Amino acid sequence: MEYTSRRNGTYRCGIRCIGVVFVIGAVAIIYHNIHSGITGLGAIGMAIALVFLLVGVAYVKQSFGISAYDLTYHILPEHLKLMTHRGEIIIRYEDITSVTINQPKVDMDYYMIHLLAGKYNLVMHVENAGELANQMYDALIQYTEQTKDEKEA
Repeated sequence: MEYTSRRNGTYRCGIRCIGVVFVIGAVAIIYHNIHSGITGLGAIGMAIALVFLLVGVAYVKQSFGISAYDLTYHILPEHLKLMTHRGEIIIRYEDITSVTINQPKVDMDYYMIHLLAGKYNLVMHVENAGELANQMYDALIQYTEQTKDEKEA
């Protein structure tokens, strides 16, 4: 079974721009507070600016992740294969710790399949293919449960 999750460049650019704005704003506030002297209210402002700095860095880092680009999922009986912009990634089913499916609204034909596997935290965005999303979820559950049963035996 195969599905390609498409992401366009404006998504990545938008996330990066928001992240950079957060970082620049936070650095400006921190710089201003350091040079004008830190007061009681300034310390609270510094703490808030530090949070904005961390959020901005996280946004920029996220925009370079594998799920920010087009990603093709190949659900095979032996493993899950991801075709990314950086190459091929193989995830064994015994490494997958969690598989969940979510439909944000009942009237939308949009599903999110969330996979946790080692260092990967992937969200498969399946649009306009509800039956395919359920088939992929069922296959992932079947393959991950099958490998768990083999481990226990």
